[in-house]
Amino acid sequence: MFNEYIIKENDTLSKIARENNISLEELATANEWEDLQLEVGQKILIPRAGDRPFIYYTIENGDTLYSIADAYGMDANVLAKLNRLDINQTLFAGGRIIIPKEGYNVYITEEKDTIKDILKKTGKSFEELSNLNQTIYVLPEQLLFYKD
Repeated sequence: MFNEYIIKENDTLSKIARENNISLEELATANEWEDLQLEVGQKILIPRAGDRPFIYYTIENGDTLYSIADAYGMDANVLAKLNRLDINQTLFAGGRIIIPKEGYNVYITEEKDTIKDILKKTGKSFEELSNLNQTIYVLPEQLLFYKD
């Protein structure tokens, strides 16, 4: 679940996170950091990005939710909800959003959904959903990842 990494000269938390396709929060959580100071030679843990059902996409100049969604074969409204953005929100170069990995999809729970409804709509078993999602609250707009 983790790779070990030894801090080198000129390493920064942002650089390490970006190169490993993880967020700063994931890096801090993996290392139980309160003080985010790095020292050359220090060993840290890097969560494996392969363990997640999504990737981080770095926004480029001219990107819109529509163009990104089209490039990844998904619905722009789902992409917006997945990243808690307004569908017409301006995106800024360098920002990051999450996109389901190839072979994965996301279901966004609706008002009055039950576990039974979710299993029927995704075509997955409870075990399959719970293996990819830490919690299933069945509250409106909960994001649930599942394999296609």
